[in-house]
Amino acid sequence: MNSLSYTIEETSKITGLGRTCLYAELSSGRLKGVKVGRRTLIPHTSIQQWLENLESYPAKKVEAE
Repeated sequence: MNSLSYTIEETSKITGLGRTCLYAELSSGRLKGVKVGRRTLIPHTSIQQWLENLESYPAKKVEAE
């Protein structure tokens, strides 16, 4: 069973991204989190939505003018 939400550390382990990158995504609004007291929690559904909205790989090539 999946948890309803994850701490920054747990989200880091799940996604393979570092804390700095996760906080940058939170600050930009691309990844949604909630504060509970001093803790930052990332809802499971927010991680799924964030991953679905990431640009696919390989990125689209921009042609030179």
